[in-house]
Amino acid sequence: QFSWDMADGSLMYMETDGLYQYITSLHWAMAQTTLGSMEITSCNSWERSFNILCLMMGLLFGSTLVSSLSATMVEVQMRGRDRSQKLHTLRRYLLENTVDKKVALQVQRQIIERLSQKDRLTNDDVVVLG
Repeated sequence: QFSWDMADGSLMYMETDGLYQYITSLHWAMAQTTLGSMEITSCNSWERSFNILCLMMGLLFGSTLVSSLSATMVEVQMRGRDRSQKLHTLRRYLLENTVDKKVALQVQRQIIERLSQKDRLTNDDVVVLG
């Protein structure tokens, strides 16, 4: 049999009401899926429910943070891949057309500079103004 040391003495798990048993089981499950500790001693169903709510909020915020960081990393990677693909195509074009190496180097530097610049927005770019 399972028992806990409570403030008012030892309490047998099977002697508690069904709600407390259910919430204790849910608390244990949430503590296993998140990094929440099970060493928090709750004395009643309300305290345990609050603890479960905090674990769920932690799980929600943690997964949202990981999702946001992953999306940002994928976006940065896609931008870099697009830029390197454009530069690879340029180098291939210059090589296939036997462009002088000095001229090819100047062209590549100019293209790299242009790719690094941000285009200014026009009125047509801002949909809410149109």
